[in-house]
Amino acid sequence: IKIWMLTGDKVETAQCVAISSRLRGKNQKMFTIKEMEYDPETIRSNMEDFANKSDAVLFIDGKSLQNALNYNEKYFFDIACRAPAVVCCRCSP
Repeated sequence: IKIWMLTGDKVETAQCVAISSRLRGKNQKMFTIKEMEYDPETIRSNMEDFANKSDAVLFIDGKSLQNALNYNEKYFFDIACRAPAVVCCRCSP
């Protein structure tokens, strides 16, 4: 089962919650994308960096999530669904 957590918390708070709730395992790494502007090269680079990680939980803030989805929604979901968990921080309805 893959877990996606959406929260209004700051990235740092969400990381603490993920650790204390064991959403992130002891041996899993954290990969954080935050405050990413809409720059196709930056977005592609961040997504490729994450795609090359194995067994890493993805933490992404709302602005970066929106930019990643606007850039290439299918590619984002393809790589994000490989993660054991995804935490979307600073999300608003």
